[in-house]
Formats: sequence, C-alpha cells, structure tokens
Amino acid sequence: MLVLVRAKVGSVGVAPRFLPRLPGVSRFLELNVRTYVKHKGVSGVWFFSLDATSWLSVRGARMAYSLPYFDAEISATQSGLLIHYQSERKDWRSVPG
Repeated sequence: MLVLVRAKVGSVGVAPRFLPRLPGVSRFLELNVRTYVKHKGVSGVWFFSLDATSWLSVRGARMAYSLPYFDAEISATQSGLLIHYQSERKDWRSVPG
C-alpha cells in the first residue's frame, strides 16, 4: 500500500554541484509538483511533473531516472519580499489530453 504523506509544489533555482560550470546546465530554473510517500515503511518522493529551463538536464533526467521532466520557459523576478514565478511548458511530450 502506498501512503500519501504530504504534497508540495516547488519552484527552485538549480545549480548542480557535480557538474562543471556550463551555460544552461550549471544554473537553471525548475518547477515541480511532488508528493512525499511511504511504501512498506520506506519514505520517498513521487514527482508528478518537473519543468525545467535546461534542455540537457531535462533529457538527462528522463533517460537516466525516467523522471517526468519537460522543457519549459520559466522566469523568476523579485519585487521587495515577493517573488513572481512564471512557467510555460514548451515540451512536445506534454500535449494536453
């Protein structure tokens, strides 16, 4: 039995530490919808979708981990204490059904 623990929508700036600094790979924006689950006593994270601005990261995560990553145009701007985050999915694999 899979037990839902809690759900979250996250927006993050990503900077992978394991890669050399490369344009479009070293820093990019990501939007994800995830839930925290517990199955047979083991905790984990279930990603419903992940949108990212890095073409290479999207393909790498899809191939290596079968994650539901999609190409997107994302912007984040700060005004005082507020951060305005906008995302538009551009991936052909995400045709509305």
